[in-house]
Amino acid sequence: MELPIGSKISIQLDNATEQFLRAFYKLHPKSDWFFQPYKGANREKTWVKPNYASTGLQSINTQTFRDAFDHSSGTAFWGWSPNYLSVLQSRLGRKRIPLFHLASWIFRNTTFPDSSTRQDVLLKFRADFKLTDSEVSALFDTSIASALDERNAFQEVPAAWNDIISRFPMPPDVGPEAEALLAFIGMQSLGPIAHLEFNPAPRLNLITGDNGVGKTFLLDTIWWVLTNEWVDYPVAPRNTTFFSATPSITYQLAGMIAHRPQTALFDGKRGWITPTNRDVSRSLVLYSRSDGAFAVWDPIRYQNAQFPEKLHFERDSVWGGKDRLIEGLLRDLVTWGTESDGQVMELFSRTLARLSPPEMQILSLGEPVRIPGYSQQIPTLRHPYGEIPLIFESAGIKRMVAMAYLVIWAWTEHKTLAAALEQRTASKLVLLVDELEAHLHPKWQRTVLPALLGVLSDLSSELDSQIFVATHSPFVTASMENDFRHESDKFFTLDIQNNGLAMFHELEYRPRGAVDSWLISPAFGLKDARSVEAAAAIRRATALQDEAEPDQKAVRHAHEELTKLLPTGDRFWPRWLLFAKKHGVQI
Repeated sequence: MELPIGSKISIQLDNATEQFLRAFYKLHPKSDWFFQPYKGANREKTWVKPNYASTGLQSINTQTFRDAFDHSSGTAFWGWSPNYLSVLQSRLGRKRIPLFHLASWIFRNTTFPDSSTRQDVLLKFRADFKLTDSEVSALFDTSIASALDERNAFQEVPAAWNDIISRFPMPPDVGPEAEALLAFIGMQSLGPIAHLEFNPAPRLNLITGDNGVGKTFLLDTIWWVLTNEWVDYPVAPRNTTFFSATPSITYQLAGMIAHRPQTALFDGKRGWITPTNRDVSRSLVLYSRSDGAFAVWDPIRYQNAQFPEKLHFERDSVWGGKDRLIEGLLRDLVTWGTESDGQVMELFSRTLARLSPPEMQILSLGEPVRIPGYSQQIPTLRHPYGEIPLIFESAGIKRMVAMAYLVIWAWTEHKTLAAALEQRTASKLVLLVDELEAHLHPKWQRTVLPALLGVLSDLSSELDSQIFVATHSPFVTASMENDFRHESDKFFTLDIQNNGLAMFHELEYRPRGAVDSWLISPAFGLKDARSVEAAAAIRRATALQDEAEPDQKAVRHAHEELTKLLPTGDRFWPRWLLFAKKHGVQI
């Protein structure tokens, strides 16, 4: 913007200033607020309001820098006063505007030739903004203080806006990052784990491991990282000097932008000490626990002080309700069936159908009934032999009905709350499931995980999901052979090492065909997929085959043992029968 010195021209200064701000200081694509990149800016005022040009800057122009302008109040005529430089210089005091830093910001998306130097950046800035020598001398510091040499002064590609913004708070009209999922978690000296680094996949994370090695421990910690609340007792280090490192949890969230890594340290007296204003996920987070309990994290509730209660539900609360927080599935499934629009019941019915066990009928709700001992109507499920009240169903069916209910309940409550408070619904959901296979027949275990992925996709076409599933079942791992996406899914295991500590590491996921091949894979670590007795008999027989001169009596005894323990079609027989016949066994 060129203004004459000692005279005035007609110009809409507020409009010109706003255009300048939009060109160089509008950083977040979803925000109308302007970014302040300067080191001296108060971190709480990193962003200025969209009307800054007509309010804050107008006040600065008409008051702070009033003597620098030739302007009559209430008019659109502006110019520089003859002594504008001395006025501006007096406002700066001894400070000077660092010209190279300012130019680097203004030209952050500008492509310079490979032969350019930092002095070329300064020259371009002076030319583009028509700065005179006297203006540069009076107002700017033209030095280039940098540890970089000229060859490394320019990046190959411009810095992305989300890289720039990652060190600062989000703009107020976007709020805390609503897209955040788990990007990293690391643990030191906790439970059975000396050191763990977990870089999860954006869609599915499948976790195997023996009992007692830390799968639930890991899921509980993931929940805490995402929500800043423990679903049960806080994870604590073992009371031992076995570990030398300070117990810690390092974590990072990421979505449209990458959040800063943050570390919590454990203090014996104060517990976990977390960073001030630590990050939490603004995604909807659901945790299905192995004992039938559930926990729900709703980001809208978190941001409103009028909702202090945690949505942690024991199994009985899931079914029977919890005061003011949840009606429970026994009541809600009856109520949903009577609502006029039927949308929630339609979604629940579709969810239940997806989760239905294969080679059986599709699970569907029947008519609610009254049964002795209950003062309310009880939902029923249809079976070929009749309608059965839900309270009398098998443990496996109950768990799947409860999971379908909690997913639909959490999503419906979230949408209702968002509409009431005029906020956007979450665009991402995180689901944690411990022992997905609990109570399920192998037929059901083979299909439940792909079905669960389909359930989440049914909630909304715009909802992305990140899933963490802990399992002991080779049927669950095998179920993803046709659905595993190497670009968005990962496979992990927790193993006990010889030193008694657990080690967490990623495995290659590849189809293995028969389920017994999964049993002897690194995910489950069995040396043999047979019974313990049969596996031991085969080991003894194999040892005989490796001997130079095996004893015939020992061979006959091994053959008798194998005959008792192995079925006739076992794949070990062809190899053994040739050997046994050679050493005197009558076949």
